[in-house]
This record gives sequence, C-alpha cells and structure tokens, in this order.
Amino acid sequence: MASLPPRLSHFAQAEPAFIQAKSSFLTPGHSTQAKPLANSAPTAPAPRPQQQQLVQNNRRRTEVAPAPVVSNEKQPAKRKRRRADSNSPDAPYVRLVSITDDDPNAMDVEDVDGLKSRNFQAFDRIKDPMICCIYCHDVGPYIWTCQAEGCGNPVCVGLSECDHGCVNIFSDPETGNMSVTEKTFMCPRCHRDKGLAMTYNVQGYSVRQDFLYRNRFPLLAIFLSWSGFESPFASNLIRLTLEEHYRRDKSRLHIMTRALRAGNNCPQAMTPSFDWMREFNYEGNLLIFVNTHSDTKTGNLVVSGNERNPTSIPIYELLSKYIGDHNLRAATHAISAINKKAGVGPCIRGLVICACGSTGRLDDSALLLTRFVKEDILDFVLTFSGVPTMDPVVVPALNRFIENVYVYGLQMWDALEESFGEDRHALNQSPVFLSFAEMKTNGDKVRQRTVHTRVLAYSNLRDGRPWGLDIYRCLSAACNAPAYNMVFHPHGKQYYGKQWVQTKIKYECLECGVVQKAISCPPWIHAARSQNYGRVWYEWPLSAEHKRDIGIIC
Repeated sequence: MASLPPRLSHFAQAEPAFIQAKSSFLTPGHSTQAKPLANSAPTAPAPRPQQQQLVQNNRRRTEVAPAPVVSNEKQPAKRKRRRADSNSPDAPYVRLVSITDDDPNAMDVEDVDGLKSRNFQAFDRIKDPMICCIYCHDVGPYIWTCQAEGCGNPVCVGLSECDHGCVNIFSDPETGNMSVTEKTFMCPRCHRDKGLAMTYNVQGYSVRQDFLYRNRFPLLAIFLSWSGFESPFASNLIRLTLEEHYRRDKSRLHIMTRALRAGNNCPQAMTPSFDWMREFNYEGNLLIFVNTHSDTKTGNLVVSGNERNPTSIPIYELLSKYIGDHNLRAATHAISAINKKAGVGPCIRGLVICACGSTGRLDDSALLLTRFVKEDILDFVLTFSGVPTMDPVVVPALNRFIENVYVYGLQMWDALEESFGEDRHALNQSPVFLSFAEMKTNGDKVRQRTVHTRVLAYSNLRDGRPWGLDIYRCLSAACNAPAYNMVFHPHGKQYYGKQWVQTKIKYECLECGVVQKAISCPPWIHAARSQNYGRVWYEWPLSAEHKRDIGIIC
C-alpha cells in the first residue's frame, strides 16, 4: 500500500441534478370505448388506452419517413464534454458526505454471497445437508452417520479390505460379527469427547488431528474494507478460507461485510449480526478485520475519499461509527465474563488491521491499540509496523495466522511465530505488531490475563536492519546517521541455530566514516521460536532507554 497525505478537511460537493420527464398515454378528444352493434355476436373487449397507444406507435414506425432536407449552411460542430480525471477531486464518483450520516436506506450492506440486501432473516441455525465425509469431503464406499446425541456427522466407512474409508470396520474372521454396526456407530470425535476407546481402525492421515486440535466455537467475522480498493484481496482471501473451514457446519459461521466509504456508517445495520451471537449467549469467537490505508503522520485509518483526498479517523471512532458502541460493548463484556471462569472457553475477540505500517509503528497509535487489550475489550490486536505494506506478500501469512487462532485454537503468540515467523518474504516486507492477552488458570480455577505488546521482526544486515530495527542510528553523537547510510556486517564468531542472536555485528557509517566493531545484541531483544534463524521480537513501543541503545536521541 502506498503512503497517503494527511487528512484534508475541506471538499467541494457538487449538487446532483435531476431531470423529470412526463409522458401521457391518451390523446385528447379520443374515445377509449367502442359501442357494440345490435344483434351481433359477442365481441372481444375494447383495447386499453395503453394498447391503443402502442398500436399507434407501431404504425408510425412502419410509415416511410420523408427524406431529410439538405442545407448548404455549415452546421456548428458538436463539442464533446470532457470527462473529469478519475483521480481529480472533481471526479463524478467523489462525493463526500458527513461521516455522521445514519440514513439506513443509503447503507451498503453485503451478505455472505456478496449480494446487497437488507434481509436479515437468513440468520437461522438450520444446517445444510451434508452427504460427504466430514474428514475427507468424499463420498467414500459407505457413509455412516454418528448416532451420538446431537452429532450426526457423516463418516466414510470401509467394510472390506477393498474399501478405502477414513474408518475401517471389518468383521471378525472367525465369528463374522462386526464390532460396530450402523445403528451403534459413533464418530472418532464423539469417542474422544466421551473418553472412550475406538473399536475400529482410523485410517485417515489427518483424522486424529482434526478431532483433537480444533476450535469448535462459533465465529462472527466482520470485514470492513475501504471502497477505494479495486478489489479487497485481503478480505476476500480470508473470508473464503473461513467459509471453506466451516462448510461442514455453516451454522457456526456468520460473516458480515461492510464498505468503508462516506455515508456508509450505520451501526444499526450490524445489530442483527450481534443478535446472532446472542442466540448462544455469546459463547463464540469474534473477528473484526479492517482493510484500508493509514495516515503516515498519525496512524489513523482511511474511511472515505480517494487516494489523493482521503479522510482518516482513529480506530476507536471507526469501530464506533461502523459497528456501534452498544453492539461491541454487549459482546465484549459478555465474552469477558465467560473467559474469567475456567468452565467454558476461552473465547477469542480479535482485531486485525491490514493497513500501512504507521498504525503500529507510531508510539501514540501503538499505545492506543494496546489499550483495547489492557481494558479487556479485545484479546488481541494485530497490525503492521513497517512503512508500506504489500497485500500479495503479507496476506498469505496473515491468513495463516487467523487460521491458526480461530480454526486450530493456537495461542496468539504461537500462531504468529508459526505464520509470519516461517514466512521470510512477509516478515522481510514489514514487522508485525501484536498486542495480546495471555490467559492462565490459577488454583481457584479463575483465568488471569497478562497483556504483552510485541513486534516480530526479521534481522537483515544487508538491507540495513540489524535485529530487524530499521530505526537504528550511528552511535556517534556528533553524527547520528540513519541505518540506510550505514553498512553492517557480522563480526567475530558467528553463531547459528537457537544461538544465532549472540553473533556480534560491526558497521561503517557512510556519513562520518566511523567503524564500530563488536556490537552485542541488546538484552531486550529476544530470538523468536522459529525453524529459521533471523527472527527476533521485543516489547513495543521502545522505551527511552532502549532507544538510546540503538542510537536514537530522545
């Protein structure tokens, strides 16, 4: 994403013009009724005035039109109306309205299928008929449904050696009896939930992982995408991934998409989505995904305008205008009460901001995002802390992170290390900001929250980013040159594997010519848990003492 100029406060608004056309169907003085002849057979009913007018029009079309009169006078040339530049503020599609417009008739609300509609009666809990195996999504030799109460999951079953099913149930060679019949069959998931040993063979490669490690809570996913994008690539990819994971039980997933643009901020439109969560007492997960640009000076998010004239607001105002304080407060408070007890959950409330890196890079913006987690409104907030962000590079890893948290039930930090930590291209594009709450159960069976705010980065000396810090500066107080005017190299013994962070570095400043050697890694920088070295994390934002360690004069 390209960096944008700051918010502009004045815009020219053009009043639309409306043209009213009048038409009449009846000719004055013309009778519309015909009298029947005496002693005659019943006739067809008289044609209506509209039909008579159509007949007259058809007759006019068949008449030969007179030849046009050719005049020797020179006709004035017609001037083409020049269309305004699409990037200009005077372009026809740029009509900014007040952000406080709450007219529900002007809202752009899209359902899961992308159809613009305000019919919210489709929020039922009826499951679609499933005719294939829940594990391999195939028809298999035989499809048996689980007979456990409240389950009914179909599983492909093999009854002979020639059959290939996720579950094989063969008869005893001596007695010919089967340990399980179709009327007594229970799926592997129900066996595990009840703590019973399975009396059949599980052949599927991923069947065990599927019913051992999976987040079973319903999910409400809200996607807010700026309308200035030609195609919301990030929102579409993540939405399709979630739909594919939940297609075994579509009733446990509800998706609502909204467009970020002027006049489209009606919180009442989101109320039916939160009513869907209220049906099961908010025992579910919540994902808010925002895909837009950000202001490079403030970190605010763009909600209207075009690339040259954007309007940006803080994240708390965006959530208030598009989701509604009453909706967000009811859901977050209810989930917070659920998470405090060890019986159910924990349920996850997350905010993902796919925007330029200023939102997570600037100190004030980073502290604002951290408050959402510290005040127990959300359980995690993820965004980027570089400068530009390219969606095709970072979105695949971002999609994997959301999948790890909401589908496979991983902890937030573990999910980040196993997604961005394993994707060098994404982490080399931008560091990742994550503020999250780590929940642990004490002896009284009460969950306690510990909030951490970290940045995961990639150490690249060749690109001038020692330990992932592009804000590094020359340690000479008289110079203080930025990192892009310095040349970095490893110095002394080089370590690999988990000890790679102990490798010292040296640099040569291109401005002052100073060569600094044997620079150790600061103690507040930690090596991330990853299969590849070069990944580091540290608390964010940096304190004044930490900034002095890397040459930043506060």
